[in-house]
Amino acid sequence: MLMMKVAILVAKSGVELLNRNYIPPNWEVVIADFSRLDQRSVSWWNLPKETVYREIVVFDRNLVTGLTQLHIERSIRNLGVSGPIKYAGNAKTLLAYQHQEYLLKKEGMVQRPAVMPLADTYQLGKYSIMLVGLPASGKTLLRNIFSQLDGFSVHKWGKFVKQEVEAHYGSMDWATVQRFTDEVEAQNKVTVAQRFVASVTGDDSSYMVVDGIKSREQIIYASYALQRPAIVISVVRDEDERRREASKRGDFDDSVDSERLNLLRKIGAVDVLNFADFTVNTTGCSVEYGQDSCRLTFPEQFIAGMNEILSWIFVSRSYEETKELVLKAAVQVAKERGFAATIEVV
Repeated sequence: MLMMKVAILVAKSGVELLNRNYIPPNWEVVIADFSRLDQRSVSWWNLPKETVYREIVVFDRNLVTGLTQLHIERSIRNLGVSGPIKYAGNAKTLLAYQHQEYLLKKEGMVQRPAVMPLADTYQLGKYSIMLVGLPASGKTLLRNIFSQLDGFSVHKWGKFVKQEVEAHYGSMDWATVQRFTDEVEAQNKVTVAQRFVASVTGDDSSYMVVDGIKSREQIIYASYALQRPAIVISVVRDEDERRREASKRGDFDDSVDSERLNLLRKIGAVDVLNFADFTVNTTGCSVEYGQDSCRLTFPEQFIAGMNEILSWIFVSRSYEETKELVLKAAVQVAKERGFAATIEVV
C-alpha cells in the first residue's frame, strides 16, 4: 500500500494557503492551532488519519524563527505519528529560511535552493534569547556560556529591576521589591521592560541574551520594541538541588525563597516557563573552587539541551561541536575570574 502524504496547516495563517494551490489535491490536510506566546500546547482541529506517512509537511506563513513549526513537529511525534517531517513557508528571516525544505512561491510549493540568500536580504536579522527559570535554576550558567560565543551579547534582567525599584523607593531589599510588585508592576506590567529596551537599543549583536526576564508580557514587549524575534529557553533544575544552591548563594532574597516564589507567581514568572521553545536541565552541573583552580561538572543532559538550541540557530553542527563550544566557553569564564579550570562531563 502506497503511504500518503499529509499537509499540516498552522492555524490561522496556514489555513489561508488552502486557496492558493500549494497543496496537491491527493494530500491529506490536517489543521493544528498554535501561537507560541499565546498557547501552552498545540490544539488539533482534526487529527491525522494514519500513523505512518511518506511525507509530513508543516505549512506556515510569515516565518521569523520557524519555531512554531518545531512545536507542531513535537506534537505530531507525541501523537505517535511517524514519517519524515519537512517545513514549508514564506520566510521573513534567514534563520527561518534555513529551516524550510520548501518555499511558497507564486508558482506553488518549490524546493528550497541550495544557495542561501545574504542575511541583509531580510529586514529582520537579529534575535533575542530569553532565559526564564526559578531563582538558582542555573540561568547564570547559560548566560556565561553564551557570553563567550561570537555574535552574542548578554544582559541580566535583575540589573534593570534593581534600577527601577531604586528609582521608586531609593533602595532595593525584600520589602521594596514586594512594594514595587504591588504598587508599580500591578499598574504597568512592562515597566522594567521599558527601562531595559531604552538601555540596550544600541546593542547590535546577532543574538541578545536576556537572563531572567520575568513574564510573557515582558518578553513580547522587548521582542517587538527591539524588533528581535524571541527564542525562549526554560532553565530547570531538580527542586532540592535548586533550593540548596539558593541557600548557598547569598542573594538578599534567597532566605525567603518560598515567599519569593509566591511573588514570582503573581507577576507571571512561573507561568512563563510553559511558553518556552527549549528546555535546558542544569541538574548535576556544579563548580568546586580551590585556591586558584576550579572543577566544573556538566552532565550529558545539559550538553544535549545546549545542543538542541545551538543546532537550531546554526551555531553548532553536531553534539560534539556543541560540547567543544560549551567546554571552551566554561574554561574561558573561569579564566576571566582568575581560575584554572578542569572539566568533567558525566
